[in-house]
Amino acid sequence: MGDLLVLTFFGLIPCSLTTYVILPEHQQQFKEMPWAIALACGIVVDTLLLVNNYRDIDNDKASGKNTLVVKIGKKATEWIYLMTVPAAQIIIITQTNNPIQGILLSLPTLLLHLHTWKTMRRIKQGKALNKVLGMTARNILIFGIMTTLHIIIA
Repeated sequence: MGDLLVLTFFGLIPCSLTTYVILPEHQQQFKEMPWAIALACGIVVDTLLLVNNYRDIDNDKASGKNTLVVKIGKKATEWIYLMTVPAAQIIIITQTNNPIQGILLSLPTLLLHLHTWKTMRRIKQGKALNKVLGMTARNILIFGIMTTLHIIIA
């Protein structure tokens, strides 16, 4: 449930509702773009929870916590982690008239994410994964900056 809560309360609700609240009353209506971007943001923010639970899998198993990582295992978590940012970037790119621009704005985030994923797979366990948590937080920031640029330019 943690991953679903992160998606909802760090993506869908704050991003889409912020858009609704800041718009003038006559423009407050359902539009696909804010919800799509909110979904992408929630997916990317969930990478932090994935790494945290990946790091803590042994303690979580011992204490009976049924996190997504405990249920699916480390190998599957590594692949889910890898696919989160590309999935989010695809969602963002579909919201633009210029997919080439979207792809170019996605590259910094995708390259950093790939490097972080490789680091996570190399380290595998323990407190050394705190480095990956920091790298993932940085990637989320870069994703936010690049997504903002994407919205402004589009």
